Formats: sequence, structure tokens, C-alpha cells
Amino acid sequence: MKQPFEKLVAQHGDTVLRVCRVLLGVHDAEDAWSETFLAALRAYPDLPGTANTEAWLVTIAHRKAIDVLRARKRQPAPVEQVPEAPTALGVPGARETDLWHAVAALPDKQRQAVAYHYVAGLPYAEIAQILGGTTDAARRAAADGVKSLRKNYLGAATEGAPVMNVTPDYFASPSDAGTLARLRLRLEQAADAEGLLDVAYTTIDSPVGPLLLAATPKGLVRVAYDTEGHDRVLDALSQRLSPRVLRAPKRLDAAARELEEYFGGAAPGVRPTA
Repeated sequence: MKQPFEKLVAQHGDTVLRVCRVLLGVHDAEDAWSETFLAALRAYPDLPGTANTEAWLVTIAHRKAIDVLRARKRQPAPVEQVPEAPTALGVPGARETDLWHAVAALPDKQRQAVAYHYVAGLPYAEIAQILGGTTDAARRAAADGVKSLRKNYLGAATEGAPVMNVTPDYFASPSDAGTLARLRLRLEQAADAEGLLDVAYTTIDSPVGPLLLAATPKGLVRVAYDTEGHDRVLDALSQRLSPRVLRAPKRLDAAARELEEYFGGAAPGVRPTA
């Protein structure tokens, strides 16, 4: 059974943003995230139900990152004055910028292997499929990348230096709630503009508890009570209509207003027909 696409965004959105940041840095990561999920949304109906969705998304992010890096090389930006040194001020979740300078200085294969194994948590066999090459080569690239970070970022070459304990949380990303909410809104708008928003949904508060509203481009198709299990309702819509199911409150604004007016004038205890 293929789950609604919204669940992929919820489950893997933060991981993909972390991966994009390791590959590209803070400034290009958000565009790569948006392009990754928009491309995934286009292809999602044809994805086999048994596919590893996280590895699939990371593969798409890998391709988007390569496109960005190639574009950087083709389009140098000459300036009259040397820009000031980058700063992490104002970047949510950013820590010491030296880490990101050290990550950016890694060779491409090492940086990618570190991102996919230590950030996304993919096994080396899957990394080898993404990068091309053998499992052993992917393992060596990740190990060499971490060794370089220990030396250049933490100064592990000096006696008594701390040992770098690399975990997914080590690479902090600007994935605070505000950042992800903004990226999800961008995805919603882009999906709507491309005609990919097959099933839009939102939830609203009501006198009878939370209600789920779902609509296709033709109009409202479902109103569900909390007791029905909103996740089960979304799963059913994904199977019956389309797996391109996204939370998109703006598409449901008119229906939400009508229900608010209904409840405002309805007699106590009256329930709408779902």
C-alpha cells in the first residue's frame, strides 16, 4: 500500500534538508530541498510500493545537488570587492561555521558518503548504488571524510583533542519548525501551480472536534471526524484517488469558511454529514 505523499514529507523532510545542507551549504540547501520533493511528487505515483522511500528521496537530492554544483561552475559571479567572511548569525540551528568550511572542503565523494551514511543513515550498499562504485569504496569514502573532519575541524592530530562522534544530530541543519513550514508552503504552491495537487487536505477545529477536509481540483470529496482516524482516511484517499496527497490549507479555505458559518448557525448537537 502506497502511503500519502504528505507522510513522506513529514517523515523525511528534515533528513533531506540535512543532506542538502551537507552537500551544498546553507544557502542552496532550501532550493535543493524544494526541487527534490517537487520532483519526487511528480514521480511518486509510479514508485513501487515496496521501494525504500528515504533512499529514493536521497537519490533525487543527490542529483539536484549535482545540478547546483555544476551550475555554480558554469556561472561564476565576479565582484568588485571580496565579500566579507560568511557568518552563521541569523541561521536557525547553525553552530560553528568552521564545521561547514571543513565539510565543504571535503572531496565530493567523501562529502556525499558522509551525508548519506551519517546524516541519512543509509547503509553503504545503498550509497554505492547512488554514487556508483562498490560498497567498500563507499565505506572508505565515508571513513576518509570523517577522518579529515576530525583532523581539520576538531584538530584530532593534536594530543588530547576530542574524538568526533558523528551522528545525524551532529550536523545541525536550519530545520527548525519555521524553516520546514516555509518549505512545505513552497512545495504546496509549486505543486498546485504544476497541477500535481491531486488531493489537498487540512484539519480544522469544530464544536464536534477536529475535522479533516479533503478536496480534489473538482471540489470537496471528504469530511471526516476525528473518531474515524484521520490517518486511515488519508490512506484510503491515497488508494482510491491518488497518492499525491498533501496538506494544503489554502485549497480548503472556502470549504472551511462554509463549515464555520454552518456551525455558527447550527443548533446545538447538530453534526454535519461526512
